[in-house]
Amino acid sequence: MANGTEQEQLYKPDFALGRESEYEDVERYRPGGFCPVDVSTSDDPFFIQDRYQVMYKCTHSHFFTGWLCYDTIEKKWRYLEINTASESSGDSPEQVIRNTLISHGVDHDTARKHGVVLPYETFFINSPNGRHRCSVLPYFGACFPWKRHTDQTDGDRVHQLCHSMARAISFLHEHGICHGDIQPGHMRLWLKEGVLDKYTPDTIPGLIKTQWNTELETIDGKPTPHAPKRIHKEISFWDFGRDDEVMEMLSTEVAIRDTGSAYLAADGRPLKVDAPIDFQAPETVLDMRMGTKSDIWALAVNLFYYAIGDLPVEIADEDDKVEAITEIEALIGPVPEKFRQVAMEMAFKQRLGRWERLEKPKGLPKPKMPDAESEEGAKRYLSVSHLIKSGGEELEKRMKEDGSYEDKIEHRLNEPQKLKGGGNHSRFCGVWYLAPEEITCLGGLLREMLKWDPDERWDAKKVMGHEWFANRYMPRLKPNSNYIPLEKEKAKRGEEGRSS
Repeated sequence: MANGTEQEQLYKPDFALGRESEYEDVERYRPGGFCPVDVSTSDDPFFIQDRYQVMYKCTHSHFFTGWLCYDTIEKKWRYLEINTASESSGDSPEQVIRNTLISHGVDHDTARKHGVVLPYETFFINSPNGRHRCSVLPYFGACFPWKRHTDQTDGDRVHQLCHSMARAISFLHEHGICHGDIQPGHMRLWLKEGVLDKYTPDTIPGLIKTQWNTELETIDGKPTPHAPKRIHKEISFWDFGRDDEVMEMLSTEVAIRDTGSAYLAADGRPLKVDAPIDFQAPETVLDMRMGTKSDIWALAVNLFYYAIGDLPVEIADEDDKVEAITEIEALIGPVPEKFRQVAMEMAFKQRLGRWERLEKPKGLPKPKMPDAESEEGAKRYLSVSHLIKSGGEELEKRMKEDGSYEDKIEHRLNEPQKLKGGGNHSRFCGVWYLAPEEITCLGGLLREMLKWDPDERWDAKKVMGHEWFANRYMPRLKPNSNYIPLEKEKAKRGEEGRSS
């Protein structure tokens, strides 16, 4: 499992499980893999270390499962993250970051005030699958919501939360720590203090319904100590009630979690890069030295996303680094000379791999490494100053037709976003745009963050001081003239039914 080799299937697939993303990979319930954890029932409570009563499954990744537990000593709800046995040896990135902050005199409350999550404690437990590292953390609220198109209150909230996110990144950087994987799924809102603590394991089912679960069956039909009795669907924080009720439980402060890719700035690169390629800075894509300014690039991508719900650079193939570089070129201009040789070598390596797979068996000649200084060679492998990729050409074409913004970042910020309604036409009731003043202001900030050379990017503290975070803008709305609100549509259907 850890070495990626093919292994014997142990468990029967259950297609009733629903979406694969809601469940952990059951084949990882074997030695070296997940810790078998069962959810408590009224008749059969399940405890970790005789202290943490497991009530719901919250999340999972390839390397851990996360659980909502009740601390029977502190009488508080906690989030318990349990690593696979194969990922529990040595010092994890989370442990290195925790030790660094503690050595700098940062306690749990100070870290929380700055949006950084420190575990209350870390310990190890043994299971039939091995020794597992467990981290006890606060239970987080919902993922960072964005609803820019509804009203001014939501716009204000987005600005406030984005500033909170920038402040958390700045705090990490002040202590020489790089997050390494800043993306929307890793941004959570803190719960308001004590909002869950009025509930106990006996009363919380009145707030959160028991999630769907199914018995896990083995291929040979025999029980196994390596897996839990049942597999459970994950709960979402939005299962806690109506949207308005859930929003009342949330603070306006961001918690940055998932520090599995974090590293010390002095080290220059994490043990592994897990960030989606759409969020990676050029130096990350090119396998060069990384640092705090790599986080600044990712932070800019997040600000862009929370402004309009889209990404400035979208890569179809997660492994296609050449596409990533050329799409970045389409947005901010050609690869500068100091990075060009590295980019050309990376592009040629990818080209050589294609030759090995597809062209060599046909007897086609092996390609030669082009000269990075040669314009013709550059055009063959990277766009350089020639936007030869379709993304760049399409953007250039739209900009010429629109004519509103010469700057490519601002042009992307001016793209229409769909408004959703409760009526006909696929619930499409119009489009909305950022206000022109906001496009200019935010575009100016993003230009200082999305630069090829890390040394030229602003640092987090300077980003925090930008006027975009303090200003307030109203989006432009363009209703769909064919849209009929749901209430009117129902009334119309009723009248047609009576007349017939």
